[in-house]
Amino acid sequence: MSANLNIAGCFGLHMEFWPGGHPAAHEGFSTIAVRARRIGDIEAKCTLDLEGCNMMRTWIVGRDKMEKSWFFTNWVQIHKFNECVQPDSNLQIIFCIDVYEVRPEFDLPATDASIIERLLTSGLHSDVEIVTPNKTFQCHKNILSVQSPVFEKMFEHQMTESISNVVEINDFDSECIEIFLKYMYSFKLPNNLPLPTLEKVMLAADKYGIEALVVLALGKLVGNISIETAASAYLITVQYQNVLQTRGFRAKILDFIGRNLEVTRSPAWEEARKKYPDIDRDIVNFLSTKEAQVSATSQFPILCSKRDRT
Repeated sequence: MSANLNIAGCFGLHMEFWPGGHPAAHEGFSTIAVRARRIGDIEAKCTLDLEGCNMMRTWIVGRDKMEKSWFFTNWVQIHKFNECVQPDSNLQIIFCIDVYEVRPEFDLPATDASIIERLLTSGLHSDVEIVTPNKTFQCHKNILSVQSPVFEKMFEHQMTESISNVVEINDFDSECIEIFLKYMYSFKLPNNLPLPTLEKVMLAADKYGIEALVVLALGKLVGNISIETAASAYLITVQYQNVLQTRGFRAKILDFIGRNLEVTRSPAWEEARKKYPDIDRDIVNFLSTKEAQVSATSQFPILCSKRDRT
């Protein structure tokens, strides 16, 4: 039997009663277990009283105590338990909290990530400009260099960008670069980006060597792999095969198709074949390297293991 209480939004209480004894307690003792947790910064006195058998426990909760929770067991010995049971066979447990003072816990003005992101939005103490056709961003060489090996090399040597403190980016639009820069400052990529924008962000990340962003964007582009989506996902890895990180995605998708050849009978596969005629060859080449026998389809014959063919 257990109960949970939230008292005044500043104190959480979980109480359990074990008539036959708690598994972690000594056998033969009935047990009342109390877990009390501070939610806010409080000063309080807590008292647990069993009506009828003069069993009482008191403890103080204060901000001078760093503990966040307390746990009491082995309260009621079996020979005293019967004295606590009321005539109507109920057990009356009284828990009192005398709150002296409540103070809200500190709320930080911002998380570390958002503080750093504010450097981009405010341009505070910026030392380099990222110039796009439609917008200029006030940035910081140290943050760009930590995230991107390309920027690191650019600012380390006496290149034009390092001397002028201006980096011109003309092959991506300002929307793409803004998302790209925000990731570098906050490690966040917005949800529900249009696919063309997401593709541009991935290509910008690839150009400047930000592998984590490439993988994140690719994961969003490929999406969840299923029988219906595997063919289109594979086309994405073909489209961006020059991006190093697509190799891992491509291998996983091929493995999924190899284990689920019904993908090759789906309408999406027919559409993929029109856009990329070599898709059948790719899957056959992949399957030919597998040791295990796979099911046959009209397009793909049975492939036995290499041991069976020798």
